[in-house]
Amino acid sequence: MKKQLIQFVGGVGFVLMGGGGAIAQTLNGLPFEETFRGGTLTNPNPGAYTINGTQNAQGSSICLTGSTNQAQTPLPGCAPNSPGLPAGGDVLDQGALRLTGNREFRRGAGDETVGEEGFFVFNSSLATTNGLIFEFDFFTYNGQSFLAGNAPGGDGFSFFLIEDTAGTNQPFTGNPGGFGGSLGYAQRRTGTINVNGLANAYIGIGFDDFGNFSNNGEGRGEGTDPNANAGNVLRPNSVGLRAGAVNNYRVLPINGQPAVTLPQSLSFPATNGTNSPRPAQGKRGRITITDTNLLTVEVDGIAVVSNFDLNTIANQRLPQFFKFGFGAATGTSTAIHEIRNVTVRPVRPPVVP
Repeated sequence: MKKQLIQFVGGVGFVLMGGGGAIAQTLNGLPFEETFRGGTLTNPNPGAYTINGTQNAQGSSICLTGSTNQAQTPLPGCAPNSPGLPAGGDVLDQGALRLTGNREFRRGAGDETVGEEGFFVFNSSLATTNGLIFEFDFFTYNGQSFLAGNAPGGDGFSFFLIEDTAGTNQPFTGNPGGFGGSLGYAQRRTGTINVNGLANAYIGIGFDDFGNFSNNGEGRGEGTDPNANAGNVLRPNSVGLRAGAVNNYRVLPINGQPAVTLPQSLSFPATNGTNSPRPAQGKRGRITITDTNLLTVEVDGIAVVSNFDLNTIANQRLPQFFKFGFGAATGTSTAIHEIRNVTVRPVRPPVVP
């Protein structure tokens, strides 16, 4: 039987044992899979990840819920008694990567200075030759909204790909995007805030609770495709696409619309306005990019974006290598955003003799 090898740059990869057998990881500094369930990251090497979060007296917005050790590196544990968690953090194997913790951070006077952000990049260089499939569980809960009724909290999270021209597993040193509706991906220019979008970004996918990711508010309209009809309308509970840095992170029309409203909720509405524990089962995200640059986005097995042709984006050719990551952000409305069970595999595993 031939082995199917999924090869990352620098010897990082894993072997599928064929015939539906178990996955055996072959690691060389960076993992194929990161569950975030434990109290530490699978790979303790600080260079394996780029991590950025909002800091205040309560600790970092981005943290591991399975630990309360705020001094550990490269990713701290969450502070004791953090919202939605047991006082001593999650028990063994029940943890997650927390990107935002439902806390209001104020950087100065005015609403434009309110917001929390978490940003996490895997620094392994992923070859695009055979396409890529990314899967992960996500939890958005305990939303606190300034809008009336049982409105969703703010704001949402993004999954993004970063162009990696070198392909050498070097740490990403660029800046994340803005907080609030920019979801750590797009630019934000409002009031006293002037934040550029994610450096070297190729594509951003917004899982948008509150509804601002796919509009032109807060200075996100630079270079927006007129066919997207983005405007300044809220589109809650939607998935939207934004182009890369070379195209000013413009909204990309999906079947003529600026975003796709989901038939199911991205969050857990029953937890809105509460300090509930994390729901037992999260939502499941799956993102596929084929070797011909077609993008499909699924939530809980439902395709919300199907075979979107990334080749139609001007000036954006499929690079040979990617890095990938997640960003989440809040504003005046807040929520907890967490990620768990991240895996990557190719669409077409090459056959190794």
